[in-house]
Amino acid sequence: RPGQARPGQARPGQARPGQAKPHVRSAHPLRGALSVISIALLLCACAETERGVASFYADSLQGNPTANGDRYDKDALTAAHLTLPFDTEVTVTYPKTGKSVVVVVNDRGPYVEGRIIDLSRAAATAIGLTEDGVGEVVIKY
Repeated sequence: RPGQARPGQARPGQARPGQAKPHVRSAHPLRGALSVISIALLLCACAETERGVASFYADSLQGNPTANGDRYDKDALTAAHLTLPFDTEVTVTYPKTGKSVVVVVNDRGPYVEGRIIDLSRAAATAIGLTEDGVGEVVIKY
């Protein structure tokens, strides 16, 4: 009968009595490699990068409310971004100095064309941006 083994014969994928089970290959030879590639792509997709101009808040804004309800603190490592969710950690790198700082988004802005992020004074000082006032940065989140 179809699908039944004769006595002493094994069906495909089964061992004969007293013998080791034969090795069964996966359906596609790249199956394992594709899984590794998929995981790597997912990990890479999680880190976004933007390049653009950064500025920093004026000291006169100290204590003013930010968009998430916090008060602006020039000594905290915070930032404003137009679209990132509040509490997102962003690494800001100033290529001119090679320095980086991690800030937390707690405000909206900047509202000046061409700028991608506004930094607190402490964050701007950490990367050496305060002397220039504005500068091109790379942000990763």
